[in-house]
Amino acid sequence: MKRAHAIPMTSGDEFDALTRWRHVYHWKPGTRKAIKRGYRRRQRAVERGQLKRDEGLAAA
Repeated sequence: MKRAHAIPMTSGDEFDALTRWRHVYHWKPGTRKAIKRGYRRRQRAVERGQLKRDEGLAAA
């Protein structure tokens, strides 16, 4: 089962932009997109690291 947020959110802005709090705030155009882009980029980097680690364990 996939978790909603695979990695922890590092800032309050991420928490506000990626949870139901996004409906409470008035966001300027592009602000949420930039926050989401940073979060997804960090998430992909973590997943790439996990894949490399798993490949290294399988080869050993």
